[in-house]
Amino acid sequence: MHVFVLGATGFIGSAVVRVLIQRGHRLTGLTRSETSAVKLRSAGCQPLMGDIGRPTAWIDQLPPVDAVVHTACDVNTDMGAVDRRLLDALLARLAARSNKTRFVYTGGSGGSAQPLMVSRPRKHPSHPWWPSRGWSLTASASWPRRVSRE
Repeated sequence: MHVFVLGATGFIGSAVVRVLIQRGHRLTGLTRSETSAVKLRSAGCQPLMGDIGRPTAWIDQLPPVDAVVHTACDVNTDMGAVDRRLLDALLARLAARSNKTRFVYTGGSGGSAQPLMVSRPRKHPSHPWWPSRGWSLTASASWPRRVSRE
């Protein structure tokens, strides 16, 4: 499986990268610096240069992937706005692709202990980090988690 990891050199992301590579998956990791890109390459992960705060600068370079693991966080700015812009761009891109993409979001996802499925809701949730174009994370017992449009 080809997996895209956001925050691939961070605390959570580096552990995710290590485990997925050990299990034989092919990885692409988002990174902001050449120093981090070298770390990713040495771990067996293909770096994609970019910043979660500016997804339009790298989103067109995202290769086809089977899954996305979002472990990145920008604590130096307005975290909610950064995540909202990122998810608006990324989820729209994934939904436009013909394959169903598994999506794992780490962090404060409303306290849900259930797996999450990404879909377009009929109503916009009020959470401050929610994507502004009507995407939602919906608790689901089904696997695979997927990005879809109504």
